[in-house]
Amino acid sequence: MTFLLIWLFNLWANTLSQAFGVGIEHAETVVQAAMLCFWLSLVFCGVLVPPDTLPGFWIFLYRVSPLTYLIEGLAGAGLADLKLSCSEIETLHLQVPEDGQDLSCGQYLASYSTIAHGYVVNPEERPDCLYCPVGNANTVLQTFEMNAAEPWRDVGFMAAYVLFNILATFLIYWLARVPRRWKGNPTNVEVDLDI
Repeated sequence: MTFLLIWLFNLWANTLSQAFGVGIEHAETVVQAAMLCFWLSLVFCGVLVPPDTLPGFWIFLYRVSPLTYLIEGLAGAGLADLKLSCSEIETLHLQVPEDGQDLSCGQYLASYSTIAHGYVVNPEERPDCLYCPVGNANTVLQTFEMNAAEPWRDVGFMAAYVLFNILATFLIYWLARVPRRWKGNPTNVEVDLDI
């Protein structure tokens, strides 16, 4: 699946450039327009600016950015269901309250760790508990609104973007480059609109 996503990303970049290239005369302008489109996709893909910090209108660009689905698919393929462990700095130090001294750290934090998706580092000890707030990579992916459960959906979205670019290339070529017969032309000679 990773190979398909990378392959489709390369096809998307190439077909996007071709779609711009058939409609614009100067190569320098084509490069600038295609790079602008690519940079907008990169800025709004959810990595540089997380989706929950985007204002209401700009969330639209997050949803239509092809890089959103590329990164979601790659992260899902590489990180889904990966067990994480905290370093000493990331571990939270908690104290079991005095009224719960007969409980171990595992018993005291059992309900919280199921809700928060973390784990207790020292479940048999008491009263000093060590808690890691992240036990699974899926929790981290969810903070970026990435769904690791449906990786083939992202492959489908990337394929749809490639197909859209191919169709747009032919449509733009037909609109901008194919000669037309002008009804006002008395000699019925085709006018070449190529620039």
